[in-house]
Amino acid sequence: MDDREILAGLKRLDETAYEALMDKYFRYVGAVVVRTAGNRLPLQDIEEICSDTFIKIWFSSGTIQLTGENLKGYIGITARNLTLNVLRGKRKTFTDNLEADMVSCRSAEDYAVLGEEMGALKEMINTLAPLDREIFIRRYFYLERVMDIAREKGLNEKTVSTKLSRARQRLQLAIDKGGI
Repeated sequence: MDDREILAGLKRLDETAYEALMDKYFRYVGAVVVRTAGNRLPLQDIEEICSDTFIKIWFSSGTIQLTGENLKGYIGITARNLTLNVLRGKRKTFTDNLEADMVSCRSAEDYAVLGEEMGALKEMINTLAPLDREIFIRRYFYLERVMDIAREKGLNEKTVSTKLSRARQRLQLAIDKGGI
C-alpha cells in the first residue's frame, strides 16, 4: 500500500490500513522519538510515545491532507511533538541531568570535575542579560518552543532565535577560553 491508499483507508477506519501504516513507519517513529528524547526517557515511555503517535494519526486521519507523496513528514512531526510534550511534563532540567551524571561517576575526581563544570556553566549563564538568560533557560533547560517563548514575551520568533544564537556563541567563547 502506498501512503495515499493508507490515508484513504484510515479515513474509512480500515484496520488493515492502520496495520500497513504501523508496518511501514514503526521503526521511523521509534528513531524520531529516541533522537528527540536522547537519554532522558526510559524505554517504557519511548514505547508509549510510539504507540500514541499512531493512535493520534488514527483519530486525526480525517483532517490530514497529504501534500507530498508520503506521510513521513506528518508522522515525524507528530512523534517529535508528543516526545517534547512528555519531556516538558517531566520538567527534566539540565541541572538534574548533571546531578544524575555525578551520581554515576566512578571516582571522587570525576565528581569534583562535574561539580566545577556545573558551577562554571551556571556562572556563564548568569552573565547573560536577564531577558537573554530567561529565553536561554526556557529553551534549553525546559525545552520550550521558540514560538511559545516569543509569543509569551511579546517578541518576534526571529528575535528570540537571534538571542539564543548569540547566547550560545557567547557561552562557546567562554568555554573555548577555558571557562569549562
